[in-house]
Amino acid sequence: MLMYETKIIKQEHFINMVCDRCKKKIVSDREISEAYTIEFMGGINSVFGEDVFVRCDLCQQCLKTLIWDFCTCKVVR
Repeated sequence: MLMYETKIIKQEHFINMVCDRCKKKIVSDREISEAYTIEFMGGINSVFGEDVFVRCDLCQQCLKTLIWDFCTCKVVR
């Protein structure tokens, strides 16, 4: 005899992202592929605080505005 039970499985899936700087809502797959999440844990003597988890979601325009003046870029193919 085969016996069955019903299970409800909760699963997270992406709906959208909101840029933490400009508050732009990013919903398309095309845009999300160019959005960035920066996250890290503050270490000893960190300006963010020791053992503080830091996370930031940025659209590509905001990331460029924040780092363009001092980053280096090159085409890699």
